[in-house]
Amino acid sequence: MWNYSKIEDLFSMVVWIFVVILRYRQFLRYSLILYSTHKKTLFKISGPIETPYFIARALVQEPDILLLDEPTSSLDLKHQLEVMEMVDKQTESGITVIMTMHDLNLALRFSERILMLRKGKIFVSGGTDVLRPDNIEKVFGVKTSMAHGSYGSVIVPESYVI
Repeated sequence: MWNYSKIEDLFSMVVWIFVVILRYRQFLRYSLILYSTHKKTLFKISGPIETPYFIARALVQEPDILLLDEPTSSLDLKHQLEVMEMVDKQTESGITVIMTMHDLNLALRFSERILMLRKGKIFVSGGTDVLRPDNIEKVFGVKTSMAHGSYGSVIVPESYVI
């Protein structure tokens, strides 16, 4: 029978050595968070713990491009920002990140380029300026407005279009 505390200790030590050798501070940070604060094995992690772990695990492979499919879905606001800031730091280091997401405000805040699909085809692409109320209405069927302030711009949904 497996002793889970020894497996966790072994896992923690292997992760530590692996990360120190590769010098990936982000992976080290999230691996240590996984072990020290949650004390869960890989087979028990989920949600806000799982997403940063798997992103960090992908980064250890030194990709030129990181593909993410809805990395913030089912995360609370704090963990959405944590994941997006983690991903944003990777773009600063030269990694190209391509992700799908439905949260237009996160896309507006963290994206350099936006590609909006409508009925499976590219509707519009460009900078964050393509997230205009007219485009959002045509793609999502929702009337929106933009609120602007010292915090930046925010997309405010108003009503759906029948």
